[in-house]
Amino acid sequence: MLTRPESRSYLIASLGALIAAFTFLFLPFGAISYQMAGSQRSITITAGDFTSNGAWFTLPLGVVWLSVLLLLAIIGIALYTLTQNTKSNTSEEIYHSRWAGEIITTLGIASLVLYLWSYFLVILRIQGVYPAQMQATVSLGIGSLLTIFFMLVTIAGGVLTLTNKRKARKQGMGQLTTKNSAQA
Repeated sequence: MLTRPESRSYLIASLGALIAAFTFLFLPFGAISYQMAGSQRSITITAGDFTSNGAWFTLPLGVVWLSVLLLLAIIGIALYTLTQNTKSNTSEEIYHSRWAGEIITTLGIASLVLYLWSYFLVILRIQGVYPAQMQATVSLGIGSLLTIFFMLVTIAGGVLTLTNKRKARKQGMGQLTTKNSAQA
């Protein structure tokens, strides 16, 4: 099951989502740098700051956790489809796999958009909390950069699923084999 070429796209999507969720939870989200009394200071933002016990990040609280929940949904959908995937290319199986690929791709894009939106909400919140004379800036941490990268890997896995199913559908209709035999 896991060695078939059709399964690779589901594995890519599920592993990308799993690693993206892991990097968000355990690596720094970003850093706030500000100047106070002539000295430069920095605060690291982690996933714990987005909980109800977090200091003052209550504004993007739901947005960033919704992004992580979408990643977990992608993992569930990809693994479910992976276990249900058979070797046959029946029209029903191709139809369900196509929908799974579209859902994975859409949830991946939505998760990425929500994640980036939460970053911009943090920037707006910082600008509202720190006075202008403190010159506060927000930068992405390694956790955010890796999370964004693996969200893009998840989206690529969903797109690869759609591409594989399109090839299978064409092969089932005989379109792909006639083109290959004409080229040979």
